[in-house]
Amino acid sequence: GEATNQQKEEIMGCFNLMQDADSLGSIMKFDISVTTRLLIKQTTDYWCSQKIVPEVVCTQIAAFKLILALTTKYHALIANPPYMGRTHMTSVLSNYLDKNYSNAKSDLFSTFMDMMLERTIKNGKTAFITMESWMFLSSFEKFRKYLIDNYHITSLGHFGWHIIGIAF
Repeated sequence: GEATNQQKEEIMGCFNLMQDADSLGSIMKFDISVTTRLLIKQTTDYWCSQKIVPEVVCTQIAAFKLILALTTKYHALIANPPYMGRTHMTSVLSNYLDKNYSNAKSDLFSTFMDMMLERTIKNGKTAFITMESWMFLSSFEKFRKYLIDNYHITSLGHFGWHIIGIAF
């Protein structure tokens, strides 16, 4: 069927956000409805099953696959997130974090922790290897409170400098 105006607007919003994909990567939050996501999935599945795909469609399908990957809820996510303090961020990145990750904007690693928690199903599991700073520094206080109030920490290992020359 034909996409509704709302679906077209949501997809255009996704494509607009992807203009900053080089700065934002997998922390992008696509604001799409369940029906728009289904349309994207059905369109992607259809074109991926075809032997001949126009080049313009190939470009769109690559974008659709990214949207689907970044809007999927996962049973488990595990990462050693990237580290970047706010002083090293571009204005595009820092402004996006202010708007979309206000509790976890102090460093890119805490942003990734927040993003991964959001993309994990209820009662799913996440695991991170991170710097220890989020447990102590005042700039992470809102993030710590958010974690404690909303999630269950099954296990937490705090390792000092003696293991690999960095505290994690």
